[in-house]
Amino acid sequence: MKKSVIMVRLALLLLCAFLLIACVYEVKLVPDHLQYAVLPPAGDIAPEKWLSSLNALSSEWESSVSQWQLSAVFEDLDVTSESGQRTLATAHCITKTDSSFIPVQLISGRAFTDEEMKSGENVAYIDQDLSHALFKTTDAQGLNIFISGQMYSVVGIVDNKNAPGEKNSCHVYLPYLSIERLALSPDALVVAAAPIPGAGANAAFSYVARAWMQGGTEISLKREKMAATLWPRTLVFAVGIAAFSTFIRLLSAGAKAIWAEYQNRLKDHYAVRLLPIFIPACLFLLTGFIGSLYILYQLLTFMIRPVYTFTEYVPESLVKWTEIKETFRAAIENASGALFVRTQEYLHLRFLAGAIRVLTAVIGLILVSFKMRLPLVRRSADASVYKDKS
Repeated sequence: MKKSVIMVRLALLLLCAFLLIACVYEVKLVPDHLQYAVLPPAGDIAPEKWLSSLNALSSEWESSVSQWQLSAVFEDLDVTSESGQRTLATAHCITKTDSSFIPVQLISGRAFTDEEMKSGENVAYIDQDLSHALFKTTDAQGLNIFISGQMYSVVGIVDNKNAPGEKNSCHVYLPYLSIERLALSPDALVVAAAPIPGAGANAAFSYVARAWMQGGTEISLKREKMAATLWPRTLVFAVGIAAFSTFIRLLSAGAKAIWAEYQNRLKDHYAVRLLPIFIPACLFLLTGFIGSLYILYQLLTFMIRPVYTFTEYVPESLVKWTEIKETFRAAIENASGALFVRTQEYLHLRFLAGAIRVLTAVIGLILVSFKMRLPLVRRSADASVYKDKS
């Protein structure tokens, strides 16, 4: 293999590794929320009724959910500036401005006040894309926009957080009760909840969400995150096992060398006199073997950790490869089942999952190519040594 080809492969390996780490980091930033996305009842625009009925049921999950939010999503809303500039945007009517529930950060301006949230005042956050589209500036704080004939005062600018697969790149955020003034039916209602670990949040959330409104889609962002990172988890496990095997071979070769040297020295020295020399070496090897077993345990734990979190991913038979393969395929491809209503976070995670698969596959192929090259290099080296001896 030419040196230039090796350098290209190393550069590609480093680039893919960097991108993979960046994608996994982005996945980790998504909160571990439970979501329920549902289409609102046809012809029934009753935001207060939707919120009050969910409030009445929320006592069922109060011991397993730390906080929750109800939001309404409107696609393709016509948003206009005072000067007549207009564009389509996605509107989010929210009951909380907590950054863990809306996937954006407030860059400038202020948060909605409690009074504005309770009364559904005509105030809005807009993202930088919408600000630039309407006002040719990324800071339109204090200006006004018009949606469905209603004027809204821009009190805050948020960063862009567009998920692949979304129709619009522009977003506007309004108080939840402003739905009444819009006089439009939302395209989707989304309930999001922050689960308390180990408190049975999944079952409680599912019960409350389906009792509140039938026909929706349940999404576990934690499960989606696990599915997105399963490929690199498998790659790390495979690389770790390969390194473990190599280290064990080195330790075994060292143990054989020490034993051979010990037997050789016994010809000229008493065994007792050799103990101070060989006992430290044996202890070092023993420590290496124990450390290797501990690393192997950690690798196995790392690989099967999703099984501890989501028991539905436990194969029916742990010794049948077909069962294991089918289980992991389901974990990767059907994390939340067939979705009819998708959330912004779900789209973001699905895009990252696709990128992670490609990057992991490329890294795996490069590593395999290097692994296959090693025996050829060894044979070439052995052949040159043989020629020299001849």
